[in-house]
Amino acid sequence: MGRLFPSVVAALLWVAAAGPVGRTQPVDPVATAVVTVAPGTRVNVRARPEVRAGNIVGKAAAGQEVEILGSERRGAYVWYRVRDPGGGFSGWIRGDLLSLRIPETPVSPPVAEETAQPVSVPVPDSPAETPRRRRPALDWSKELPAIMPAIRGCVAASSARPVVVLIARKLSFGVIDIVIRDSADRVWRCVAPERGGIPIRYDPLGDAQVELLGTPNPEFYTESDPPPPDACHELEPARDPRSDELLGMLRYNLCE
Repeated sequence: MGRLFPSVVAALLWVAAAGPVGRTQPVDPVATAVVTVAPGTRVNVRARPEVRAGNIVGKAAAGQEVEILGSERRGAYVWYRVRDPGGGFSGWIRGDLLSLRIPETPVSPPVAEETAQPVSVPVPDSPAETPRRRRPALDWSKELPAIMPAIRGCVAASSARPVVVLIARKLSFGVIDIVIRDSADRVWRCVAPERGGIPIRYDPLGDAQVELLGTPNPEFYTESDPPPPDACHELEPARDPRSDELLGMLRYNLCE
């Protein structure tokens, strides 16, 4: 499944846009795309071309076809304004999560008058090789709402905040085992009661122990913003399903 050549994408979106790229007025689709993520996963569809809390308006499944309505560059990425042909959603998806399809009959841009200024459409660079994307098979963050009191106790015990939670798991007798990284890049093991409060243990991990830990996936940010998303990382707000309280941000590594 190929991606549109830059000149073809620019020409198609030139025809569709009657004004600045990314305007929200209804337009006919000029191309289609397929959501290219790991099978069984979904991509966030956002109200605006940016990753932030409260900006998700829908989900697009892996392999789903969407219609392209426009595009807009934001930082290192091109975002595409899309809609579900079945009417399920309409919003923005980051370009590296889509595979654009070449239409059977490419549309040529009209001949512009001398005074007309064509719309400049940013097109993402085509990588030499698209990285394989996946979500972790075992996502420890599914237990976040239940273990947040213990995590908050460990965060409060740190002398170098903000901290990032690398992994957490339930042990026996109502105890949570949590590994965190502080602002000085030191890694600690914190054992805390499930109900929260003062940790039972708070020990530094040596280099060998950190190496055995591997690459945590996801990382959980409670007090600071995670690094921005890139070709191999996606951000997602973590919320308590009971109260919809925002607990923090999760950063997933999607590349093998």
